[in-house]
Amino acid sequence: MRVHFLAEANFVRLTDDDAVHGYDDKTTQPTSHIRGYFHTCPVHVSAVYEPQLLDFSAIITEFNNTVDQFTCRGSGYMMTGVAKLTVVMVPFCPFSGSSYIPMPHRIANKHAIVNVKNLHDDVFQVGHIECVVSR
Repeated sequence: MRVHFLAEANFVRLTDDDAVHGYDDKTTQPTSHIRGYFHTCPVHVSAVYEPQLLDFSAIITEFNNTVDQFTCRGSGYMMTGVAKLTVVMVPFCPFSGSSYIPMPHRIANKHAIVNVKNLHDDVFQVGHIECVVSR
């Protein structure tokens, strides 16, 4: 299982432009609001549910670091809160080197792709030789 997190955060900054934001009374400081989108790197978790493999303190630290990188660039925006936090969990099935997938006929008929059927571990060498010889 591959797991990563997505966060939507609200940011605000004070502005000096009264006319653009429509503040006529000067009692309220005009502000600019934006929403920032952040994500973590995917974490691979085994098929058996093992919650100890998800290090939530590392995930929080990663989010804090990305927010700090955003706010330290001089924009003046400050985070006011997290609007949405999403956990994305997808099955992770890495490809193995010993599999062969027959090429669909509509692609094979174009003669533009080499699909090497290899019975040993020299895939790169066989692919290179096949490419050179087929020219």
